[in-house]
Amino acid sequence: MEAYYKAVIPPFLIGYLFMLVAAICVVAAILKGFLDVPKWFVLLNPFVFLLVGVGLRKIKPKWFYDLPGIILPSLGMGMFGLIAIVNML
Repeated sequence: MEAYYKAVIPPFLIGYLFMLVAAICVVAAILKGFLDVPKWFVLLNPFVFLLVGVGLRKIKPKWFYDLPGIILPSLGMGMFGLIAIVNML
């Protein structure tokens, strides 16, 4: 089981790296004014959602077991779509 776990780590780390780069680009675009959205939209990124998930996991680990690593970063990536829609309006 430990070998399987070690085999899965590199793709997840690469995914998190891409997620972080995308979040930085979107935050920079919002702060520079390239995206016409409210400034508080900088909080709608996977990294912030990851931190919220980690906090919830610390509070109630049995309830929020999958939030930090899987569910909330994916929701944060989905927020990029919301930012794009609001930008187009």
